[in-house]
Amino acid sequence: MKRIKIKFAAAPLILAVSLMISGCAGNQNETNENPPVQETEVTGEMTDAGQITALCPDGWSSIGYPDLDAVDSNTFLGSGLRFVKGGSSKNDILTNPYIDIRYYNSEDDVPDIDENKWYNDVAPTGEMVFGSNTWEGYTATSMGKSFVYLETKGDGPKFTAYLYTQDGTENAVSTNSLDVQAILGSVAVSGQ
Repeated sequence: MKRIKIKFAAAPLILAVSLMISGCAGNQNETNENPPVQETEVTGEMTDAGQITALCPDGWSSIGYPDLDAVDSNTFLGSGLRFVKGGSSKNDILTNPYIDIRYYNSEDDVPDIDENKWYNDVAPTGEMVFGSNTWEGYTATSMGKSFVYLETKGDGPKFTAYLYTQDGTENAVSTNSLDVQAILGSVAVSGQ
């Protein structure tokens, strides 16, 4: 596996405006200051499942995306990746945050799920851009566990991601976590 570093600009999108009032009435000067951009590195290894590739950050493990139709439970799909934070086995998904990512040839191949019928507390995420990928989806809960569902926008191949956040644990993650953003920003079709 190829070891890489990904840099992210980690600065809040805040415009600081300060008003300086001098001793003369009505004399106000506005100054706009942008906070400095701090670059943050996320290191890890690129993982290639066969049809899809993505960064597995340090502190996360790639455990393969199971092929649920296979007779052998150790058979993995070439169109899916599963990364677990702080874990190393398939059982760690019960207690640790993890992300499942799938590749589909086109929009028509992506399963159509009525999230409001199947899940609770559904709320749209809005559009998010990580790396060269634009994602959109929803947050929800299922059986008391929080997750985020995202799909890539645009023409061509599609990716979906389920991020199981493990809220309330010391390892909890979200789409604001730099390591999660590095994963989602690095997702690509193998060989591209």
